[in-house]
Amino acid sequence: MRTHVASAVAFFGLSIWLLCPSQLMAQGLFGTISGTVADSSGAAIPGASVKVTNIETNVIKTLTTNSAGIYSADSLNPGTYRVEAGARGFKTAVAKGILLEVGANPKMDLTLQLGAVTETVEVTASNTAIVQTQQSDLGQTVNQKNLEELPTVRNVFGGFLTLAAGVSQQKSCQGCGDNNNVRINGDRPRTQDYVLDGATVVQPVFGGQALSPSVDSIQEFRIEQNSMSAEYGKAGGGVFIALTKSGTNTFHGSAYAYTQNRNLNARNYFDTNPTKNPFDNNDFGGTVGGPILKNKLFFFVDYEAIRSHGATPNVGNQVPDAVFRSGDLGALCAASGGTFDGTGNCSNSSGQITDPVTHANVAFNQIPSPNLSTISQSLLVVWPTATAPGTVAGANTFSFNQPFSTSINNFNPRVDYNPTAKDHIFGAFHRTGYSQKGFDLIVGPAGETDLVGPTYASTIGWTRTLSTAMLNDFRFGYMHRAIDRGANGQGHTSPTDFGFTGIPDCLASIPNSAGGKKCGTPQVTINNFAGLAGGETLYEPATTLQFSDIVTKLAGRHNIKTGAEFRHYSINNYQPNAVDGSFKFDGSQTGNAFADFLFGAIAQGGHVQVQNAYVSSRAWSYNFFVQDDFKLSAKLTLNLGLRWQYDQSFREIHHGDAFYEPCAVAFTHGACTPHWEQFGVNAPDTTFDPSKKQFEPRVGFCCPRGLWHHASRRYWTWPSGRRRTGAEPVG
Repeated sequence: MRTHVASAVAFFGLSIWLLCPSQLMAQGLFGTISGTVADSSGAAIPGASVKVTNIETNVIKTLTTNSAGIYSADSLNPGTYRVEAGARGFKTAVAKGILLEVGANPKMDLTLQLGAVTETVEVTASNTAIVQTQQSDLGQTVNQKNLEELPTVRNVFGGFLTLAAGVSQQKSCQGCGDNNNVRINGDRPRTQDYVLDGATVVQPVFGGQALSPSVDSIQEFRIEQNSMSAEYGKAGGGVFIALTKSGTNTFHGSAYAYTQNRNLNARNYFDTNPTKNPFDNNDFGGTVGGPILKNKLFFFVDYEAIRSHGATPNVGNQVPDAVFRSGDLGALCAASGGTFDGTGNCSNSSGQITDPVTHANVAFNQIPSPNLSTISQSLLVVWPTATAPGTVAGANTFSFNQPFSTSINNFNPRVDYNPTAKDHIFGAFHRTGYSQKGFDLIVGPAGETDLVGPTYASTIGWTRTLSTAMLNDFRFGYMHRAIDRGANGQGHTSPTDFGFTGIPDCLASIPNSAGGKKCGTPQVTINNFAGLAGGETLYEPATTLQFSDIVTKLAGRHNIKTGAEFRHYSINNYQPNAVDGSFKFDGSQTGNAFADFLFGAIAQGGHVQVQNAYVSSRAWSYNFFVQDDFKLSAKLTLNLGLRWQYDQSFREIHHGDAFYEPCAVAFTHGACTPHWEQFGVNAPDTTFDPSKKQFEPRVGFCCPRGLWHHASRRYWTWPSGRRRTGAEPVG
């Protein structure tokens, strides 16, 4: 571990040393405005003064063009900007209404005319270049106007990602992660990266975003799909980049409420109630932002609450009738077409049950009361009853409205501080509190299941202009998510409540389990009858720490950017899928599944899963990159990059990972005795040794033919090897 960190720091230090001898500027994480200042003959004007002003906050970035007449204003928050350029002996040129989007680098060239510097020549927004002519990456940006006006759901990830070309949404996907199963260019959902305010918010286990901020807290976002800068990696298909809103010099606020209920919805076809099935969904909240110190310190706060509750029809469930519950299964004989003789034996053997111990026929299929399992009788107390005729012998049909409720609270404050003209410091915090309640066949404490997922994410960023030619970007990100999916009845019941013995408690640290004493209702499956779900227990606190630092350099026509990023993943997993026991009754013991249940005769396959400690996994990820955007001419830009990353395999800190070596003949060399191999004990620390040769070169070029309605890109990307040529809109 120490060797990896030392090598990483040494490499990063060398990268910074290579950049420092010359003048440098940075292309930031959020957006860049750059261009060339020239005279009316097209000759570059070195040493020209350039001011880039954010219209909403009046924050000014002052620059000086280099020897090639090039300037670059980096790490800018999206918004509307004004650019002024002036030099001795020339009039001041002003470009207004420049719209900067997330990750964009619009080119704003300014031409200075001879005259007094006090004279001004304005360039209006109508003839300002707003197309992307300096980058060959493919993607799409959704700005604040789109977020406010598009008629879609109020979920940034689920409602807007599919608007981009090449993005589809799969409605059902087992184990794809909590990311609405979005696929970018056909990738797997868990291979995407989600970046919020410059820090990742990807779940370290299943992938996908760990939280979904309110739409009203998002300034805009961008999907990078192909040919992206070497700055971005950790993704096999796409990178989602979002930026939250910041305050301005003017106080702004909003309030909203959206509602959807049964009075507005159509009737569910399967709803058999005289009235519509219950349903209410309310989404309400508000925002407020403004200055704390004008031109210096700004704040923005967003709060959103979602309350949804209702019920869905659940029809056709077969539950035992009162006669069957008492132990009288005589109806089985008649249902098989047989009759009982004088001794109580059914003429059709398929309608006869037997004692699971003596294997003798049970007279008239009436189980004596002393032989009825006390555990079965306890379970029948919470098993629902019905009166409608059933579809199998001894059953009634139980149809009911299955209630559900969801509560979500999103809280997203942000503070931006500009202590000097050279510093921009911001801090953003995001919290999503998620709680979902549902029920299985039992609408009551024994059948209740809860899913709770509190998630926290925060980012601290510091952008400092070290001189008129040097800028540094630092980011620290912290994310913590604790998924708590309880089994049915967790917090209310336990196997001992129904008479089970020998089943251990769950971990005492599991939330909502009464210190491990109330971990849920056992799962019971009876052929031909609706059983008790039981559910699967999962408690998984996971934390991601991220450190990144980026510097860039503008040397002549080269805009060189280098940086490093370190991520640390910490996962504690508790997931015994049958911590309360799973028991199946299939008729193999008595000739009838419900008779098996009444006798307490379990079929093969019943089991209990026990986990007496967390599986605690840890891993580091190291990433370094160099990116050079080389302006060969005013109309041709090369985008060259190289990225290297090393992703450690997860290591269980208690050496709890192991595998069985069966010594199969086809795969074993020499003498071998079947044995267990425990990682970190008699096997390597991790399951596999990842490659240290993950080099990712990036090559592309952008060549605009004109600036009328679109730009033309001609580029070759490697290693993907995809070539495109011709005119296409730039998004």
